Amino acid sequence: DRLPVYFPALLSAMERGVHVRLLVVDYGFGKPANRTGVALMRRELRRRGLEDRFEAHYSTFRMHSKVMTVDHALVVAGSMNFHFIAWGSAGLAEAALATGNAAAVAAQERSFEQAWTTSSVPVPAESWLARITRAAP
Repeated sequence: DRLPVYFPALLSAMERGVHVRLLVVDYGFGKPANRTGVALMRRELRRRGLEDRFEAHYSTFRMHSKVMTVDHALVVAGSMNFHFIAWGSAGLAEAALATGNAAAVAAQERSFEQAWTTSSVPVPAESWLARITRAAP
């Protein structure tokens, strides 16, 4: 399988014990977009026995931002999506800006935490994941 370019970094972090929370837009029933990235990540984590290190929520408000905070020290904002439109050499991942500015990091963490706790719902589990075999330790 060819994983999206950012998946190996996220998987590596989770293998080191990092807990990842992802907030994405719910495009509605029958619209796979962000669900594809979440399902692929969950499949890989199940194979590795690391499902407990990843949470995905749908925002309950309109959102178009693509921002991540890394290790409470860096904020990256850009154009990369968490679904198939961003994958491969022709994917929509044109630009990103990173800053270690402490005020920017704190503001992004506050914004994310508020959205996570007050304006999001868990992405439902994929029923077929139970059939994915976990790798031997």
